[in-house]
Amino acid sequence: MLKHNRSDDEKFEIIVFGNLPGFVSFEEILNEQSATDVATFECVDIPSEGNTAFLFFTSGSSGQPKVFQYSYKLLKRDVHWLPEEELHERIGIWCTEPAWTVVVICALGAIMNRSTYVIHKYINAANMCRVVQKYKINWMMLGSEHVNMISRLSHPEDFDFSEINFIRYCGSYIRPEIEKNLHAIFPRTWLSQSYGLTEVGVVTYAMRDHKCPSCGIPAENTEVKLINSKDETIMSPNQSGELCARTPGLSIVYHKNTAASERTLDSEGWYRTGDLAYYNEDGEFFFVDRMKEMIRYLVADIPAGVVEDCILKHPGVLEVAVVAKLHDEDIEHPMAFIVKKPHVRVTEEEIESWVEKHLPDRMRLRGGVKFLEDMPYNNSGKIAKGILRHWCNAE
Repeated sequence: MLKHNRSDDEKFEIIVFGNLPGFVSFEEILNEQSATDVATFECVDIPSEGNTAFLFFTSGSSGQPKVFQYSYKLLKRDVHWLPEEELHERIGIWCTEPAWTVVVICALGAIMNRSTYVIHKYINAANMCRVVQKYKINWMMLGSEHVNMISRLSHPEDFDFSEINFIRYCGSYIRPEIEKNLHAIFPRTWLSQSYGLTEVGVVTYAMRDHKCPSCGIPAENTEVKLINSKDETIMSPNQSGELCARTPGLSIVYHKNTAASERTLDSEGWYRTGDLAYYNEDGEFFFVDRMKEMIRYLVADIPAGVVEDCILKHPGVLEVAVVAKLHDEDIEHPMAFIVKKPHVRVTEEEIESWVEKHLPDRMRLRGGVKFLEDMPYNNSGKIAKGILRHWCNAE
């Protein structure tokens, strides 16, 4: 970015949070404003909704990270993603990194609804729960890794969650077992899983009384369809297909990357996400897996998520990720990386037998099991499966 700024005709200023030599801090800008500046502040007219509001780096989960030009049109739609009745003049908390679209949406939503926001640097689930209890938090915006940890609290009864009315979470797929645990901890709270992408914004979010583990119905002004990735035929209810999304006037522009911009949308304006999902008769969508995470065993495609769901039901498993281990004859074998619950004894053979007992033969852990002290995560809060694939295929 610095190199680009030195050579580009369009100079820009880099503002940092905290203190970094050679850069202007956001705190300095705030301190420079007088009471008169605040009282006479006026919004600037936006010439066009298609103008760039923010530059966001994509997570890189589906390829190399790119710089996406997030428009005012998307911002105008997504800022209403959080329910106003749950935010208005209430206290919220977020634990996600201030680098993703969801954080900008939450910050602006809080301002619009006069909501107090507690920004908490996540350390562990118990620490965050103490903060929630101390500040009497009413609503929470969580990343998937935080949900996973909270759902496995050893003694949730030690904390007072009576003030929490609403929790929304996103980042990566939340397994059914995790969401059931979350419902047990927050029985009177509206729990809402959402699904979205940097390029398209919010795609779906779960309403009250949704079916677990649904990621909801399409967001306002958003069309969603599922297709067979090979012949592009439309899938029927309860059939898995590639999820495609479209919003009115959607235009995906990557900064200084014309080639990538031109190949993102098809001729009808649909964005192919590369994610497998299905929907039920009520129009609720359910995430299955990323297409690139499918494990090819002989002629069968194995969804890693199905194997992970099975392993998570084992009483000794805290976290799990299943990846493809290359094989000379069978193409790929499923291999599981597992973090055990504290003070629980679990063996590789026990996990392999568990999967063999509960899943079809093709899904057996032929690639083996490896226990980890901690699961690797990337900057967007998702398990870094690329690292795990490197580990298992480097052996």
